[in-house]
Amino acid sequence: MPEPDYRQFLIDTLEKRRSAFLRNYASVLEKPDPDPVHDLRVSIRRLSAILSLLAKLGRRDAGNETVTNLEKMLKPLGELRDVHVRIEWIKQFSPHPSNASEKIIGMLQETEKSIIESFVPNLEAVFSDRIKGFRSEDFINPVDKMLKVTLASLDDLCHREILFLLKRFAKRFGCFKKNGSTTQMHRARIALKKFRYTFEIFSDFYPDLKLDVLQDFQTRLGDMHDLELLAEWLAGQKETIPLADQQDLERLSIKAEGERKRRLYKLRKNLAGDIEVLKKWRDIMKEGKDGKKKAALKNARAEVVSLCERFDPDPPHAAYVTKLAIKLFDELGKLGLHEIDERHKILFEYGCLLHDIGWVDGQQKHHKRSFKMICEADLPLNKKDKLTIALIARFHRKGEPGKQEEFLELPRKDRAAIAKLAAIIRIADVLDRLHNRNVKIEGVAVKDDKVVITVSAGAIEDISEDAISKKSAYFQTAFGMPAVIIEKVAAGSKPGAAGKKSGS
Repeated sequence: MPEPDYRQFLIDTLEKRRSAFLRNYASVLEKPDPDPVHDLRVSIRRLSAILSLLAKLGRRDAGNETVTNLEKMLKPLGELRDVHVRIEWIKQFSPHPSNASEKIIGMLQETEKSIIESFVPNLEAVFSDRIKGFRSEDFINPVDKMLKVTLASLDDLCHREILFLLKRFAKRFGCFKKNGSTTQMHRARIALKKFRYTFEIFSDFYPDLKLDVLQDFQTRLGDMHDLELLAEWLAGQKETIPLADQQDLERLSIKAEGERKRRLYKLRKNLAGDIEVLKKWRDIMKEGKDGKKKAALKNARAEVVSLCERFDPDPPHAAYVTKLAIKLFDELGKLGLHEIDERHKILFEYGCLLHDIGWVDGQQKHHKRSFKMICEADLPLNKKDKLTIALIARFHRKGEPGKQEEFLELPRKDRAAIAKLAAIIRIADVLDRLHNRNVKIEGVAVKDDKVVITVSAGAIEDISEDAISKKSAYFQTAFGMPAVIIEKVAAGSKPGAAGKKSGS
């Protein structure tokens, strides 16, 4: 499946959900039967879910006003739905109507008529231009503005939000498993609804996750909730039923309570398996998104290499610096000196490959030109990733990440990674200062509170200590300890002989 245009996708989904809501609203006004009422409630939840998502992504409260108005409609709809559900349960518990069941059903039908009489005016009072006439742009434009400020991608934000909703549902479901309280069950049910109606928007992007699993969860929790309410309601009807029918009423109450206990037992019995299902969902969603992002980054490599070959006067030097830098990155990671993730490693590779493209117009300020050229390049990467690559190239020569406007635009995690990556690329760059690709990194270790980088014998004898010192100076700022570069002792040297030492 090609990568979708998330912005247009969200606009289209918003319009579809609003159209469904308006259609179901008209159907209920015409005939408030159980099916239209159910469809309207679902369409309200679906419309509220996408409006809430957009309001959250755009960090605005105005969208929540529309959601609040929509959810005001749910109260009379919920009351009507509860009446319908109670009638169906009583018919199920009393297939051969008794006096008590007939009287109770009659009472519920009268309640239904009463709700419907005030039902339509209540709906119309809530159904204002804020619901009927809102524009998609009112919700998507604030999201666009926030994306420009945060440099985040829309698909990442959407994925993060539905993963958050899944984790919240799983947590509340886990709390229900722990103490079994009906309050926790009710909270889990609400969290599930919010997750389900948001996940539905993007379900086609997660083909391994089936919506019927969520529907099954929701049905089981919903039935439990309905039976609890029914049992409580029947217990309160003793004063409204004649004494002669009290026995029938008691039988109905016993059946309702028995069904509730049976379903609760089955629900608890399956809890461990259900929680495992939720964990698998979380892992699939996380791994699937991370895998797609990593694949997209790797797919950009050919165009990065092409950009390097087009403008860098010495592409083999860029490739060799990249090799040395990645070697240092891996060795420092093994020592626990950084916890930079795989995504940043790929971006680091691209920054190394492109660090010298600014040389196309000469040596002076070429690091700043490299930065500008990368930012303006037509690479298949989002703005934040291009900026990260450009900053790595920008700081390969001199200057320190700190107060630069572009650097400060990035989240703290990205800034921390770039600072360490800038320190690494400087050392890799000076190791191939002569562009002869003769240096090999033999080992990296921490000794006496210093990072000791051992290179092949004779590899840096023609590189000035001043150049190495300048290039490695920032390492202490970034890593909290200085870096020292030494040559491996040549074969045949006397025991205890030391190679050339350079660095901070």
